[in-house]
Amino acid sequence: MAYITTHVRPLKKPSVVLVTSSGYPTSIANFMPDNGLATLAAILNRAGIRVKIMDFNTVDQMRKYVPPILQGKIEDAYKTILEVMQEKKPSPKQKARLMMAGMKLRGIEKILNIVRWQEEKNIAEKITSVVRAEEATLVGFKTFHGPGFSGPVHIAKELRGRFPDLLIAAGGPQVNTYREHIPGLSLDDGVFDVLCIKDGEPAIVPLAEASVGRSLLEVPNAFVRDRGTNGFNYTQDAFVGKMSDIPFPTYDPGIYLEMEGDGKIRVVVIEDGRGCGQGCRFCIHGFAAGRQRREKSPARVADEFQNNINEYGINTARFGGSTSPGKYLREFAEEVIRRTMKINWSSFARLDIDPTILPTLRESGLIALFFGIESANQIELDAMNKNIAIGKAEEIVSACRGEGIFSVGSFIYPAPFSTASTIEMNMAFIRKTGMQSALCNPVGVFRGTDYAENPEENGIRMRYPSGIKNFLASIGLIGPAYYEHPDLIQYLAKYEIRRLVPPKNWDALPWQVYYNNQWRGFKDYIAETQTLFQRLRQEGIPMLTDEEALMARKGGYSFAEFAMLSRKNILNGNAEATQDMVVRINKG
Repeated sequence: MAYITTHVRPLKKPSVVLVTSSGYPTSIANFMPDNGLATLAAILNRAGIRVKIMDFNTVDQMRKYVPPILQGKIEDAYKTILEVMQEKKPSPKQKARLMMAGMKLRGIEKILNIVRWQEEKNIAEKITSVVRAEEATLVGFKTFHGPGFSGPVHIAKELRGRFPDLLIAAGGPQVNTYREHIPGLSLDDGVFDVLCIKDGEPAIVPLAEASVGRSLLEVPNAFVRDRGTNGFNYTQDAFVGKMSDIPFPTYDPGIYLEMEGDGKIRVVVIEDGRGCGQGCRFCIHGFAAGRQRREKSPARVADEFQNNINEYGINTARFGGSTSPGKYLREFAEEVIRRTMKINWSSFARLDIDPTILPTLRESGLIALFFGIESANQIELDAMNKNIAIGKAEEIVSACRGEGIFSVGSFIYPAPFSTASTIEMNMAFIRKTGMQSALCNPVGVFRGTDYAENPEENGIRMRYPSGIKNFLASIGLIGPAYYEHPDLIQYLAKYEIRRLVPPKNWDALPWQVYYNNQWRGFKDYIAETQTLFQRLRQEGIPMLTDEEALMARKGGYSFAEFAMLSRKNILNGNAEATQDMVVRINKG
């Protein structure tokens, strides 16, 4: 349909359906409500526009992605793998069992991809029913990486076949990352009429009104498809002027359909701020949300907590900002204490906060803090532009343990310029500080970061996904690979982690990393990441995020127990056991 480009009188009132569907869950945190869609729904509702949220990131949907017969086979295969891995010197027979279990999982994974494809058709049928019942004029998808992008594209194509004149839009992290490349390379198969980037709040009402006659070119922060040329035109930038003016998200089951019963975990995200000016070379937050922090006042965040308690009985939330300063956290905690509110919360925290504020944070209900440690090697920290001394990091994490605050640290290993001693330095840091949870990740290269824009000086070398092209580049017949090359964008935008097989068997990421004084490819550095992961397991250090720590506390689990059970159930596809955990958390 060629949408109107000049403002005319609407023919009818708009009606909106907002959708999120990310495929099989990667963790139990996938079952938290989507505060972004809940906020957009609140804005539409305030404007008198009908809206429904359809959230397919539920345990019920997880159950459909893994049929019971396959769930049992997955569990049996992992049981075999764990038995063999516990042996210090596996026998040839045990190694053969390990190989057979791996082959079985690879076969199951292929079947699950077919199941997922069919389930996405079923999701499209459910959305179709709501579109007809609500006489919807706009369907908006929130997109994430992997199945969180390919799934919505597939579902949208199914909808397009049923509703040729329906306005279909997409936003979310994946669209906001790849932006003009999505229409330019047809990464969405040409199915979305509008791609919304940056702040969604200024765009959602004009977008809804455009579905009934307003010009799409009046929708800010949007790439609008020209059906005549199949190209896209960008409209204009618009930003939230004052974060505290954003309305409270709505979790009303009449609007957010899956909030009925135990469809979602009743632990939410409250966005305290947006954007980041820290300038870490690996981090995408500045590109995605702006290079200056914009924040709601601490009192406004406390108001949102109180509203969630009064309206929905939800008293547990994590802060959504990526760089919450210590002064801000202290002012919020003091506001909570002044109001005598009974809440539980967690937050990302900078490593330069003053440890003397921790007692106040704990008194206000703080359960956990997440720290981006990344490396215990000062040389690597400086290369990342972390702007922190490792001694200061040790001080604040140790102080958390002393105050009974659960501390989570993320590590990039091997980072560019890592040495043979880095892994021991990381482990020594964890032991010395008493850090209670550690997350380890390989190097990620994301659009808009210094790693992507200046890879070589950051110890990264981009590679083509094609071995032939890498050979041609090595002999000078074609130019070297670079992040914005169409081949790399196509590959990265459509990249999907293989859930049931070890990381060493994943499709290779298209970059090399310089560490231990040489360039290493994917299989080498992912093996190093797994080595750190195994060391953490051997020392009994769980991989638990701060929001999962909130869930553990709310459900009455020990942190180690929750980490073990939640990951085991998700990995094995055990929807029944996962549902029991969700119910227990919600009753807490």
